[in-house]
Amino acid sequence: MRGGTRIRGLISCVLTLAAAIVLYYSIYRPWALTWGATEEEVRRAMPGDEIVRHPTFSGTRAVSIRARPEEI
Repeated sequence: MRGGTRIRGLISCVLTLAAAIVLYYSIYRPWALTWGATEEEVRRAMPGDEIVRHPTFSGTRAVSIRARPEEI
C-alpha cells in the first residue's frame, strides 16, 4: 500500500500545483497588471508607448490622487 499512498500524494501535489497555476494566470495576474487603473486607462495609449513598438510585457498600474494638479 505504500506505493499507492505515494502515487496519490504525487497526484494530489500535481493537481494542487495545476490549480494554483490556473488561479494565478486567470485571476491574480490580470488584476496585478492593471492594479488601480480604470478600464479606460488600460485601453488608451500612454506616454512612452511609442518607445517600444512590440513589448514582451505590458502592465498599467495607477494611483488616484483627489487633488488639483497645483496641490500636488
